[in-house]
Amino acid sequence: MKVYGVSELAKVLGVHRQSVNYWLKKGWVKAKLDYRNRRVFTPEDLKKIRKWRNTLREA
Repeated sequence: MKVYGVSELAKVLGVHRQSVNYWLKKGWVKAKLDYRNRRVFTPEDLKKIRKWRNTLREA
């Protein structure tokens, strides 16, 4: 299964890495930890984040 790190996720979403870290800090986005205790995101997480961001844009 493909997983994304913070930098990869930011690149796919077209935002800065610090934006993703800010979302994590605020609790707006949740990440899982891999075996090295790095934050990773699944394709399902990516879908949820995209949906969340689109909802924000529409409001």
